[in-house]
Amino acid sequence: MNQKRICFLFTLMSLLIVSSCSSIKKVLKIEGVKPAKNPLMVRWAKNLDPSYSTGNLPIGLGAPLIHEDIVFMGSSDGVMTAYSLDRGRVLWEVDEGRALGAKGTFYKDHLIYGSLDGRVYSRHYLSHKLNYAIDLGSSVEDAPTIYKGRAIFHLRNHKLVCLDAETGKILWAYKRSVPYNTTIQRVSAPMVLNGTIYVGFADGVLAAFNLDDGLMLWETALSRGTKFVDVDTSPVMVGGLIWASPLTGPLSMVDPKTGVVKRTLSYRPSRKPIAYGDFVFIGTLDGDLVKLSKSTTAEISSIKVTKRAITSIITWKSKVAAATTDGLIHLIDPQTMKIEKTFSLGSAFSTIFGDMSSSDNYLAAYSARNRLYIFNNNQAF
Repeated sequence: MNQKRICFLFTLMSLLIVSSCSSIKKVLKIEGVKPAKNPLMVRWAKNLDPSYSTGNLPIGLGAPLIHEDIVFMGSSDGVMTAYSLDRGRVLWEVDEGRALGAKGTFYKDHLIYGSLDGRVYSRHYLSHKLNYAIDLGSSVEDAPTIYKGRAIFHLRNHKLVCLDAETGKILWAYKRSVPYNTTIQRVSAPMVLNGTIYVGFADGVLAAFNLDDGLMLWETALSRGTKFVDVDTSPVMVGGLIWASPLTGPLSMVDPKTGVVKRTLSYRPSRKPIAYGDFVFIGTLDGDLVKLSKSTTAEISSIKVTKRAITSIITWKSKVAAATTDGLIHLIDPQTMKIEKTFSLGSAFSTIFGDMSSSDNYLAAYSARNRLYIFNNNQAF
């Protein structure tokens, strides 16, 4: 084969290859499958880890709050910060000089939140101007419940305090004596319905109080054990009954007027059940996400999310987001009960202990390693 023939064949093969590649590109461009959107895409994140000595790892127990395109987050080094939801830009920050370990809440135009040494602050959510600050005497570890101008706090020392949300004036207080030393030391956020406060205590009791004067209306023991009997999952009303549970179970359905237990289910919820459509979802200490019928309380289906425990669940868009003690956040289809996406927080030490917060396309979470994560559903910005 002469040299001219070899050059001709080489040139022809090159043209065919180039032409084939070009055709493939056209086909891919026109008919190719587009990458699926990832609803657990991190939009932005902040490292809020405070300074600490080796061997004294600070554990983040707080939770973010989303309100009007702003994320509010208090850190364990005492700084409350307002971030823009879309970009994470700092809008304002104030150093309270006290560790902040609880999620805030809103009353009118003011953000109300507390510190781990018991001081409560009310600040304007845009200007951060201080409205009032008051000492309650014990650690504030959850957001207050706001109802008709009242702010009800459940403190670490098993005390209920009712404030005027506008002025910070203490209206009444109730202190419960808890005889057990082996408690989880996590508080149940009060639920208020029709002027009655419902709250669980660390001695295994669910109780009801009059909102106006703090008078106890009834109390019911949900556990007869002696260790870790805390009713620390916040009560929730489903189908006309209060659903509440001690740490070790069972899940009880209680008459809101009398306190009589109408039914029990053998689940160990790690957080309060969430109602979604015709169903109720429960994240358990055994790592299961359980789907119940709201009308009959019968179990529809369940999924083993983890071999450890689910620490937080929330509905986001049309999904259920579940955080686990092995440092993962799963996005689960509530219809099929299948895990669609999973995000790793980096290690088992990145567990989410506080509540997650959601708003439209955004999901906010704060890890035990003091990292604030803002996720979006991968839409264009």
